[in-house]
Amino acid sequence: MRLNNLFLLLISVTPFILALVFAYGPHDVTDRSESAILAVGLFGTVELITGLVLYGIWRLSTKGHRLVDPGLPDEWVEFAEVQSLRRIAVFGLSVLVGLALPLLAEFIWLGTILGRRWKPNPPPSSPPNRPGSST
Repeated sequence: MRLNNLFLLLISVTPFILALVFAYGPHDVTDRSESAILAVGLFGTVELITGLVLYGIWRLSTKGHRLVDPGLPDEWVEFAEVQSLRRIAVFGLSVLVGLALPLLAEFIWLGTILGRRWKPNPPPSSPPNRPGSST
């Protein structure tokens, strides 16, 4: 419950922090001002923490199939964990890059959005059929 509340808190502050990025973030490649670094670093850090909290919720939910379908294959659980950890790593990298090149950090974020389109194929085992779903 606490993790869920923390996750919702982080989601609710994200638009305000993104507004800081738009207002004070880098305006060109050479912009390495303190405000640009702080805005990019703050957004990246909040997204990193949000990803970690969501990963924790997923781990707690899938441990022993507590809150997921008992028929959900372990390969699917592991696949989702790896995808989540990749996004966490990308935002961690963007925070470090943002200290030196804030604009490049923003392009790394853009890469996470575009990367969703070309994500790896899920495991070969099929997920369980759900009532009401078409096969």
